[in-house]
Amino acid sequence: MSKLYISFLWHFHQPFYKDFSKDTYLLPWVRLHLIKNYHMMGKLVDREDVRVTFNFTPCLVEQMVDYINKDADDPFVNLSLKSPTSLNEEEKIFILKNFFNVNLDKVIKKNPRYSELFFKRGYSFDKEKNYEAIKSFSDQDFLDLQVLFNLSWISEISLREDEELKRLKDKGEKFAEKEKLSLLKKQESLIKESIPMFKELYRNGKVEISTSPYSHPIMPLIINTDIAKRCQNTPLPSPPFSRPEDLNLQLKEGKEFIERTFETEVSGLWPSEGAVSCEIVPLITKQGFRWFATDEIILYKSKKITKRRDLYKPYRLGKVNVIFRDHVLSDLIGFTYSSMKTEEAVNDFMSRVRYIRDNLSEDGTLFIILDGENAWEFYPGSGIDFLSNIYRNLKKEEGIELTTVLEAVSKVKSEELETIATGSWIEGNFRVWIGEEEDNISWKYLKHVRDDFEEFTQEEKKKAKKAMFAAEGSDWNWWYGNEHQKATHFEFDHLYRRHLMSVYEINSKKPPDFLFNSILRGEEMLIQIEPKWLIKPLIDGKDTDFFEWVNGGLWKGETSDGAMVISEPIIELIKFGFDMENIYFLVKFSKTGLSFKNFSLEINLRGEHGKKRKIVFSKEDGNLKLESEIPVVWELDKVLEVKIPFLDLGFVRGEKVSFMVLFYVEDKALARLPQRGRLMFTLPDDYYECKNWEV
Repeated sequence: MSKLYISFLWHFHQPFYKDFSKDTYLLPWVRLHLIKNYHMMGKLVDREDVRVTFNFTPCLVEQMVDYINKDADDPFVNLSLKSPTSLNEEEKIFILKNFFNVNLDKVIKKNPRYSELFFKRGYSFDKEKNYEAIKSFSDQDFLDLQVLFNLSWISEISLREDEELKRLKDKGEKFAEKEKLSLLKKQESLIKESIPMFKELYRNGKVEISTSPYSHPIMPLIINTDIAKRCQNTPLPSPPFSRPEDLNLQLKEGKEFIERTFETEVSGLWPSEGAVSCEIVPLITKQGFRWFATDEIILYKSKKITKRRDLYKPYRLGKVNVIFRDHVLSDLIGFTYSSMKTEEAVNDFMSRVRYIRDNLSEDGTLFIILDGENAWEFYPGSGIDFLSNIYRNLKKEEGIELTTVLEAVSKVKSEELETIATGSWIEGNFRVWIGEEEDNISWKYLKHVRDDFEEFTQEEKKKAKKAMFAAEGSDWNWWYGNEHQKATHFEFDHLYRRHLMSVYEINSKKPPDFLFNSILRGEEMLIQIEPKWLIKPLIDGKDTDFFEWVNGGLWKGETSDGAMVISEPIIELIKFGFDMENIYFLVKFSKTGLSFKNFSLEINLRGEHGKKRKIVFSKEDGNLKLESEIPVVWELDKVLEVKIPFLDLGFVRGEKVSFMVLFYVEDKALARLPQRGRLMFTLPDDYYECKNWEV
């Protein structure tokens, strides 16, 4: 009987959630996946005594190290630690918005107290409605929610084996503050032991550790976006993005970082999303990798395959081995088996593996490669029973050996491959990341910033390199276009543009205006608020009379519409309106906004015919000043009131005008109103008073 060497490659990745210019984590997924899924996967390998390959992306591991060293400023942690009695209104809103972010069917609905709190808040989050909802939530409700959210992200193995955690889970409600703090201490312990656990698994010969380019970019597209022409017929950005030197650096520094952190030799590479082309091979070889992996669809495009068993062998391309994932088996684990009974799923998997083994003409390899974190939330018991049974059945099956990728390619003869086709594991193309309007705008933004970065001094480049790397990652374009729609695409759009802004802000440079505009189509110029009538307020900086602004437009400041920021809004509100000759603005700062001795405030205006204007106020040492050739009337006292003749701005009567207000400190944008898009109104035309007269 021929022998089948099976290698699981579990891919662990999260993009950079850190805002490099503010040194703050904007999303919590590194910490949460670390204490739940990465911990579970490592413990299972140790417990079941099997051999696998873990692929760690450097950007994930760098963030893991931040959490281990307590260098991660994470609002989810900060608000979990805070007693409900000291939470302010905005913090309560944040908790109601984000602390139900777990699997609804597998977690919330199976926990009576969690389910009760979820339906008490409301099925969907609405900021205005939830200002009302917080009134019905007691301090005990918020405390229970803090505990249940953090408990739901604890590894299932820990919940089963740790008596204190098991007791908390069984208790289910009416938690005490000291119990919450004890739970958070447990999380700290799980975080602290994570990297040492994987290092020990490596030393004991149970795992091989492979990696990807530093920030998980689509490798061929970083070399040149025009490479996509080979595998898809879509519009592409012009001129193309092309920075092969960046990819070389990401490969080099990523490999070195993983080797230092885990005290291991890295031999293997999972190109982000299995995206490959012939251009990446010399760079992979140059950095000393001995193998790289992609999907079986690329094999079929690279070579004429007559029998499926041709998949079950390693290949060699020049000086490096190439392995191809079994698309069917990998996707069954990732997307299908979770909906089946555990026994049925395991039996189906084993029957397919036996069929592959029995049809080999010589010793072969089977490579199962998939995401090692996201699938398990859909499995009963977080997939522990399923995966444990898979490992156990494979260990005792005759003619099968579980091993690492490196060992598998060393034990089975490789077949020569003349070339490798272009594409990714998703349909053999790059459509998820390039080709649609939003994707191509994203690449345009990236090219502009990268070209500016090229002109920086060496010291400036050194400071901004991580932010530049982060922006080159693949995750942002995953959410652009129509392939993937989810509420979080707003947050990923924001985070992508924050990385691009940070390239400048880290070096005290002002980011280009376009970075404040959402890439998501439909997010621009959709917020149309028409003033009810003409206004003519007294510009005294006092908002003295309610009726001065009653017919104008109003937009209230926001802390966040998502899981991004926790603080008092810097700008409480803006009012705006017009008469037949002028545009008027009122800006009301919060105490936080007024506390800055130095800042600048920009009113960014854009006419429908393309005219762009900025009115910029600068406050230095407590004194506000305006530099403008336009005759602007303004006054700051309790509020800032501004009067601008719109004809001098280059706008005409009847023209649609959009605007946003930006608040900068040391060239860092700390506030933007509105957070997304622009507010828009229509200037009065010559017949405005006649058309809008009401009898």
